[in-house]
Amino acid sequence: MTTFNTVTRHPNYYTSYTKIAPKDYIISRLKALKAKIAKVNPMAIRDNKWSDLHIAVGAKELKLVKALCNEKNINATDAKCRTPLELAILGNDLETVKFLVQMGGKIAPNMYGWSAIHLAIKIDNVEMVEYLYENTEFQKYDKYGYTLHDWAEAMGRGEIVRFFHDKNHNNKTPLELAVESKNISSVKALIIKGAKFDIKSELGYKIFELAIDSEDMKLIEYLVNHTLVGKNTGQQTLLEKVAQIYDKNINLSKLVKVLIKDNAGFDKALGQKLLQKAIYADDLELVETLYSKGVDAQYKDQLGRSGLHHAIKANCGEELIQFLIEHTTDINYRDKSGLNPLGLAKSNNCTVATKLLLEAGAYESYMYDDVIKVLGEYGY
Repeated sequence: MTTFNTVTRHPNYYTSYTKIAPKDYIISRLKALKAKIAKVNPMAIRDNKWSDLHIAVGAKELKLVKALCNEKNINATDAKCRTPLELAILGNDLETVKFLVQMGGKIAPNMYGWSAIHLAIKIDNVEMVEYLYENTEFQKYDKYGYTLHDWAEAMGRGEIVRFFHDKNHNNKTPLELAVESKNISSVKALIIKGAKFDIKSELGYKIFELAIDSEDMKLIEYLVNHTLVGKNTGQQTLLEKVAQIYDKNINLSKLVKVLIKDNAGFDKALGQKLLQKAIYADDLELVETLYSKGVDAQYKDQLGRSGLHHAIKANCGEELIQFLIEHTTDINYRDKSGLNPLGLAKSNNCTVATKLLLEAGAYESYMYDDVIKVLGEYGY
C-alpha cells in the first residue's frame, strides 16, 4: 500500500471523526466485513492490498469511513492504484465522496491526465459531477486534448454534456473567445502575453487553422515549432519542418499551399515528401501546383513506389489518379515488392484505379514474370 500527495492537516482536524464511533464498534464491523469478503475470496484483501478504509468505503459504511479516516490512509492506494475516493466514486456513493473530498481525498495521478471528475462522468452521475466540478481540481485538457465536455460527449452522457455546455459558455478564456471571433491580432497578442494552450488540443488546432487562413507566417512558424518540440529541426526551413508533421487534425495540404507560393522549386527529397502529403490528402490542386514547380511525380521512395503507387494505396479519387497516370512515363513500373500500379490496385480493391489503369493499357505484372516467360520458351 502506497500513499501520495498526503494532505497536511492540523491534528485536531481528524479528532472529531476518530471519536465518532466506539472502538469496539469499529473492530466488530471490520471483522464482519472482512469475514464477508473472505467467504467470496479468502485472498482478496491481501491480493488487492486493501486498507481498512478501502474496505469501509467499498462497503458504503460512511460511519465506519469517518471513524477510520486519517491523514495516513486518506490517499493510500490499493494494488490497482485506487484510492478510497476512487472506490467511492466507482461505487456511486456521493455522501462518502463528499466526505473524502472535504478530508483532502484525491485519486492517484495517471498517465491520461484524468481526475476524479472523469470517473464521475464515466459512471454517469451528474450530481457527483456537479459537486466535483465545484470542489476539486482538474486539468482543462487530458493527455489526448479532450476537455471534460469532450469526454462526456464521447461517453454519451447527455445530461452531463448539457451541464458542461452551460459552464463552458460562461467560463471561456480570452484566448478561446478571440479564436471564436477569428480575431487574429488578439490571438497573437494573448499568446505573446503568455496565454496557455495545448498545441494538440481542440483549441490548438483551431488556432492553427486560423493562422493558415490568415496566412500569418509568424504565427504559423510559432505553431509549427511548438508542434515539433523535441525533434531535431536544426537549420531547416519552415517548409522542411512542415514536411515532418504527421497530424490529421492540421490541414497540412492547405498549409503547404500557403508556404509554396513564393518557392521557385524544391530538392527531390522535400518535393517527394510534400507530394506524398498532397496525395494522401487527395488534393489534386496541390499535386498540380507541385508538379508545375518541378516536383517529379515519378520520383521513387525507398520502397520503389512512385506517386501513382501512393495514390492507389491512399485510394484517391478518379481525377487525381487520372492526372498521375497521364504524368507517369511507365505506368507498369514495379516497386521493390514486385507490384506494378495495376497489381497494387487489384490487391487493394481500388476499383477506380483498376478501371483507369486498364483503360490506359496497363497490365498486371510481377517481378519474376519475365524470367518465367524466358524459361517457358526453353521448355522449363
